[in-house]
Amino acid sequence: MSPLRTASLCAFALVGSSGAALAQTLCVEARAVVTPADHAPSQRFGTVGLDRDTLVVGAGGDDQLGPDTGAAYVFARSGTDWTQQQKLVAGDASSFHRFGEAVDVDGDRLAVGSPGHRVVGPNTGAVYVFERSSGRFALDARLFASDARVQARFAHSVSLDGGSLACGSPGGLTGTVRTGAAYVFVGGGTSWAEQAKLTAPDGASGDAFGVTVALQGDTLLVGADDDDNGNGSSAGAVYVFRRSGTQWSFHVKLTASDGQPFDRFGRSLAFDGDTAAVGSPEADFAGGFSGAAYVFVRAGTAWSEQARLLAADTGPTDLFGGSVALRGDSLAVGAWLDDTAANNAGAAYLFARQGTAWSERARFLASTAD
Repeated sequence: MSPLRTASLCAFALVGSSGAALAQTLCVEARAVVTPADHAPSQRFGTVGLDRDTLVVGAGGDDQLGPDTGAAYVFARSGTDWTQQQKLVAGDASSFHRFGEAVDVDGDRLAVGSPGHRVVGPNTGAVYVFERSSGRFALDARLFASDARVQARFAHSVSLDGGSLACGSPGGLTGTVRTGAAYVFVGGGTSWAEQAKLTAPDGASGDAFGVTVALQGDTLLVGADDDDNGNGSSAGAVYVFRRSGTQWSFHVKLTASDGQPFDRFGRSLAFDGDTAAVGSPEADFAGGFSGAAYVFVRAGTAWSEQARLLAADTGPTDLFGGSVALRGDSLAVGAWLDDTAANNAGAAYLFARQGTAWSERARFLASTAD
């Protein structure tokens, strides 16, 4: 069983039963602190995938089988308690493979990225697909890019949806140019096939296309946080692709309406229904690297920017937007280096949508902040 502690914290919320903005204090109780049974220094435990009562946490720096071989931990929830069910490691683990640097779970299927895998040389990358039966995950497939290349970092990001799996490869090649790429696999069990390799129609060297991916049904969003566009160098972009039958095609490129150079728009990405959230953690709206998050909505085939969100107390170097998670009308945004609880301890903010308007409802701080 993993060590488990409960604590409480207070955050400010803007709520009101009549829908009017009303400041009040919201206390959130029974916050769980989940750590692996064999927690060790420099594990980098904390890359997460969550689906209902299953939590998968990657630890790309786990050293059980050698330096940075990596691992992924599976936790199950019963009531308010989380317990560790499994620790997954690669059967072909080798130093610096970083298995667990990316994870995603969808029902009884789990994908674990290993972007350091030496398929044809350093940082080629691989993804492992596990299936759960009788409460345990077992390896079904290990997948590589059909055109595996050194330093491609295939599976740096992964996204599962049913029988489709998207993998980002921010060091992937378009011809001989390292623009980045994204791959889509389809299948199930031990039978998976690469359906498509996708690249940006305007890709350029160093764009990091594939640094993030978000797949839902026949729509795939791909982040390129180093993309140079009308907003300037490394302003960042998100590309939308759509599938018809078995064919994927580029649909539209999303950029921030008020983006600036080096904002890194697309560094984080979430997609649910007809709404997408995009993190821009190095935006400077509240000082250098304070960060921002943007919300886009889809109507038919058209996408439009609905909101730019900043935390009420965002300050310089907070990196607000370093991570995002979206469900319906609720959006959580991570600020990795927020100083409220302690220097660079971090925070998370919850926003809620009413109609087309978004408002900040709560700020969460770790009970063990340091």
